[in-house]
Amino acid sequence: MKLHEFQTKAIFKREGIPLPASFLSSSPVQAKQAASEIGYPVILKAQSLISGRGKAGGIRLTRNDAETESAAGDIFNIKLKGISIQQILVEKAIKVENELFIGIRYDTTSGDPSFVLSVEGGISLEDNAPLSSSNSFIQTINPLLGLQAFQVRQACANLKIAPYKWKIIEQTALKLWHVFNNYDATLAEINSMVFNEEGHAVVIDCKLVIDDNALFRQREFAGFLDPAITSFAQAEARKFGHKLVRLDGNIAVISNSQGLASATLDELAQHGLNPALVLILDHNATVSSISAACQLVQEDPSVETVFLNIVSNMDDCCSIAQGIIRTHQNTLSPIPFVVRLKGSHCVEANKILTGQENLSLIETLDDAVQKLKEVLEE
Repeated sequence: MKLHEFQTKAIFKREGIPLPASFLSSSPVQAKQAASEIGYPVILKAQSLISGRGKAGGIRLTRNDAETESAAGDIFNIKLKGISIQQILVEKAIKVENELFIGIRYDTTSGDPSFVLSVEGGISLEDNAPLSSSNSFIQTINPLLGLQAFQVRQACANLKIAPYKWKIIEQTALKLWHVFNNYDATLAEINSMVFNEEGHAVVIDCKLVIDDNALFRQREFAGFLDPAITSFAQAEARKFGHKLVRLDGNIAVISNSQGLASATLDELAQHGLNPALVLILDHNATVSSISAACQLVQEDPSVETVFLNIVSNMDDCCSIAQGIIRTHQNTLSPIPFVVRLKGSHCVEANKILTGQENLSLIETLDDAVQKLKEVLEE
């Protein structure tokens, strides 16, 4: 889950990371009032999880009330991929001279978190672009020990950063690690941190992405879902710990792991079958949550059939079967289900499902492809 800038800054402020004064506004009048209270000049920043706000005119510098109200009105009229801007962060403008980038992410090779310090602004770890070795320094973090102060100082020394800046960089980096670790983040960025003539630092932009699989223990983020880009079905799926991804076909795929879901999509694509959505069940799914998942996908108007593909020695297939039965009992006209259950208690589960209306039990992916084609042709 990617957080909005204002949400990320609220967390960073709580952790003591230095930030400029700011207020969130939902109208041009509120933006003008906030700017007057902060003091000019200010930066107006459109709050959107969709990239491209800068190019679309969603970041504006203003120096008086008239400019602020006019610019805010323009920003609220912006649409990014058809989605309107609902909120603007009004922030004290900071003179940018020397920029620093601080980031923490998971290394895709080792799986360990890594610390990145760079004297090059405007970079991002999210796109996995290669970093300049002369301007950036990367350190692997031992997850049991966490980021250590000496690692930050070593990075500062390697990048020839002025020694008087080391202490604030060290403090900020350690606080960023605390956020990354305690909030189950997969990415935490400060882009950029700038210094004024007195040597005081402030963070002018930042990014935080929370691991979807950890949302069950990060309850405060449940209310952070952006309704503008999150469908009702996706929000409902999250409530049960499931993950739902929308596509543009007519088959709903339900699976119990990311890997199996990907393999299923590949197999369907090879035979010209296009999924409308993919739902990955929570590992601790219950009969109720499985029933809710089945109900969600079959209520989607683009879904004509459901392919439920489960292979596991951990999940009890009987619970999955009972969840399907409950869905059918609570639905007047259930759409066709094609079901493949392999793993714990699969024999008993198949017996439970045998004879159910609009439900086909299959053994292999080849059988599933054939059955799905038959169902869609009817």
